Amino acid sequence: MKKKTLASVLSKTYDLPVRVIEYMIRKGIITEKGNTESDHEFLFKYRKMWLQADALRAQIREFPKPRREKLLEEAARPDRGPMQRHIFTRYVNAYRAGGVIPIVSKVAIDVRNIFGVDNYLAVQVVVKKMKKAAYDFVRAEKAKAAKEAKTDGLHHDF
Repeated sequence: MKKKTLASVLSKTYDLPVRVIEYMIRKGIITEKGNTESDHEFLFKYRKMWLQADALRAQIREFPKPRREKLLEEAARPDRGPMQRHIFTRYVNAYRAGGVIPIVSKVAIDVRNIFGVDNYLAVQVVVKKMKKAAYDFVRAEKAKAAKEAKTDGLHHDF
């Protein structure tokens, strides 16, 4: 039977990601035991504001503009394992370059060889999903760049 960690127990109790709880423990925001009254009170209040748009906007506004843009770009990328990131990056680079887009079956074979995955069909499904995610990501990037170029052309210094 798998031993439950404090982070996983608190994660389930307060419906917060395990990574967030682990970060709080590492930084000393909550105690390593996690059983104090102040820990529970803090997590209860933190959960209330978790994912509130106003709170997120206020936090993001504190970053310099280049960091905000990078943060939003990273958020748009799939948060998955090394295999998915490899496939996603491969397709993003191909779409950005405007060259030949790799064929799904060839990428699936390469991924099988690199990561040692036996199930070819499962790999092919992942490759198709990452290809679409990469296409959507690059398409959004280009739309944003076009919009910025259009608005930049409207500003005149007289």
